[in-house]
Amino acid sequence: MIGAPLRKHRLDGQLYVRDAKVNAHIAELALLSRDELIARAAITNRSDPTFVPSECLLHFIRASRRDNNDVWFERLYRILTQRVMRSLPTAESADGKTESLTRGAIRDQALSRFVELLSVDRVDYSEKLDYFEVRFDGALVSLRRDAQEKAWRDENRSRPLEFDEESGELSPEVEAADRRR
Repeated sequence: MIGAPLRKHRLDGQLYVRDAKVNAHIAELALLSRDELIARAAITNRSDPTFVPSECLLHFIRASRRDNNDVWFERLYRILTQRVMRSLPTAESADGKTESLTRGAIRDQALSRFVELLSVDRVDYSEKLDYFEVRFDGALVSLRRDAQEKAWRDENRSRPLEFDEESGELSPEVEAADRRR
């Protein structure tokens, strides 16, 4: 189980590989009992020397597929999804008093996509999670960006049409959008 090779290939044909530090962490963590690993994985302070990088945590979640141990998977899964939730924008608006539907949609969609990727991988190995084992934070940024683009596109679709009240003409933005159709 120590650092099983990833299967996804880069555009140049080379396999994705984990950072040497991540592989070293995986080897070290594999020697711990499951309870010890869970206790260390629950540490949220990245500067703590016993902090378990998310790349490693994901590796152990994926490896749990071979064990077919749902309890072990659930314990690891809960910790990782909490980390993902903390990294996503809150639905709270800038004033702190209301919720932003768009920010909530971004958060929900990014988390949903991540959970979907984990679910697919739980059934059978999915190369789509390999990048998360290489650069977890970068992969999350990509998920969040994809969710933002969709949420902003949806938000802009539901904007009211603006027009000049004096002349009755549509705003230049509305006319430009109409030309793109």
